[in-house]
Amino acid sequence: MLFFTDIDNTVIYSHRHPHEGPAVWVEAINGKKQSYVSERVFQFYSAKNPFRTVPLTTRALRQYLRLWDSFAAFGWEDALIYNGAVLLRNGTEDAAWTQESLEISREERRELMRVRSAFEGVFGARDVVAETPFLFYVKTDAVPEVMAWFLREADPAKIRILRNSRRVYCIPATMSKGAAAERYRQRFGYDGFIAAGDSEFDISMLEKADIALCPAGMSGFAARGRKLALSGVFADRICDELEKLAAEFSLNPA
Repeated sequence: MLFFTDIDNTVIYSHRHPHEGPAVWVEAINGKKQSYVSERVFQFYSAKNPFRTVPLTTRALRQYLRLWDSFAAFGWEDALIYNGAVLLRNGTEDAAWTQESLEISREERRELMRVRSAFEGVFGARDVVAETPFLFYVKTDAVPEVMAWFLREADPAKIRILRNSRRVYCIPATMSKGAAAERYRQRFGYDGFIAAGDSEFDISMLEKADIALCPAGMSGFAARGRKLALSGVFADRICDELEKLAAEFSLNPA
């Protein structure tokens, strides 16, 4: 059974995030511990299970590769990065997938470049991180103000503006996680999929899923299939729910 999962705050947590109990560190930056998984998560994904797990993340290649060794140990062969614009297969970029993404997003990428240039013309380029050709983001302490500027400037039919606590992202509208999940499902012949995510970045993916796993209280979307809102430590509860689903559908470990 196909399972798409967001990474940050869905599988792993930052060192800034408090945790109780044993943790396994899975990411380091310049030798410093950056992100961890709980013991529950580590044990679940390390064991054989019936889910074809595909991380689907906005992370860039260099950011994802920091997790490569840990995720490879989980048996995760594929990953969709840059919000699904690039497919990695055993750590190698699938050139055909990337070319298709470039073709799909051609007109939107022109708008992306225009908006980035306009922002840099007003505010400078110091805080702009360009993950060309598929997205860029701005690191800022004034997220609401920067978000409002982009919402005024960008064509909403071509560019999606998303935010987290410290960054504002500009992404071609066709390079959504939901679109990527559907492309992958169709390309590899799956009938449907389960998805887990915790933020607005994940909503398009959750909306298209047959079973959507999200934190309790997450709003802003209507699930096409079953919506399971989970209380407690989200990453741990996902493991609990996947075990129940495996039993429900009488799935055997791969």
